[in-house]
Amino acid sequence: MAPRFREGDYAGGLQAAVQQIGARIAGEALPLPGAPTRTAGADEAGFSEMAVFLFFIVMLLSPVLRAIFGQRLGGVAMGAGAGALAFWFTASVLLASSAGLVALLYAWIFGGRRVPIVWGGGGGGFGGGGGVLAAGWLQLGRRRRLWWRWRFGQLVRTQKMTAQTSSPSSIPPRGLWARLARLLRHRWADGSLGRALPADMLQRLAARVAASEQRHTGQIRICIEGGLPLSYVWRAASVRERAITQFGKLRVWDTEHNNGVLVYLLLAERRIEIVADRALARAVPPEVWRAMTAHMGEAFRAGRWEDGLTQALSEVTALLAAHFPAPPHGQDGPGNELPDAPVLARGWADRGS
Repeated sequence: MAPRFREGDYAGGLQAAVQQIGARIAGEALPLPGAPTRTAGADEAGFSEMAVFLFFIVMLLSPVLRAIFGQRLGGVAMGAGAGALAFWFTASVLLASSAGLVALLYAWIFGGRRVPIVWGGGGGGFGGGGGVLAAGWLQLGRRRRLWWRWRFGQLVRTQKMTAQTSSPSSIPPRGLWARLARLLRHRWADGSLGRALPADMLQRLAARVAASEQRHTGQIRICIEGGLPLSYVWRAASVRERAITQFGKLRVWDTEHNNGVLVYLLLAERRIEIVADRALARAVPPEVWRAMTAHMGEAFRAGRWEDGLTQALSEVTALLAAHFPAPPHGQDGPGNELPDAPVLARGWADRGS
């Protein structure tokens, strides 16, 4: 075709080129149908979508995995999961390793923090001032939590300084198989909670709490839990730690005279914990609490739940009546600040702490 171009016959040269290409194509087999070829732009768009998806997965799952397995193991699990997803999307070992490493570092550094969420903002999202209201609500909740931690922290410090352990201290198992055995035992106790504590027993306990509070200004709550939540079992938390957590969740600390008392019973380990607020904790020496729970544990070890709780309630009532007696007849006291009915809790249903 080159001679025709040199002669100025461009149309003839192009026609000769087309004929030669057609002849060559006619002698070759057509390619088999397959997946459409992706362009570089499509590959970049797919990688961007994958990165955004992985980011939200890591942001949502990091706190969950850290709460279950702890900071180190939870971060490793998050990194391995993110790396596996990235490899499934891209089939690239380099990208998968990078995604896993970033997810691991994020889970270790930021996985335990709450990510601020703001909707709207101006006219978007939920519309108008919705973003401002949502942000304000989150900020108010954060301040409320900080105030509660400061208020509740005084109780924790008091309990640690006076060493008021309600029952003999025991070290929870930390081995893997020991934790799994403990977890099964606690889940089994969750299922037997209703059979161990029927409704008529709970009504009798509530009546005894109401009668007790006529003799003093304190507030008594009974909390009975079948087993500890998964996060407590996995990090080998103590029963005392769970009792203090329930003390705060049930707001036993928020009484007028700061003399609330929580009687906490864990069926899975047949242990009782008594958590007293600051005013009563300062008035009662630690030896009294230890002596009280030492002879009280026999009923719980034998599975006589009502007898043990009644005995605990009687002895706590005697202490409150001695240090915080009810006002004379005709004078109004603080009233019934907390419910009298016992609280039944199941560890598997607790997602929080």
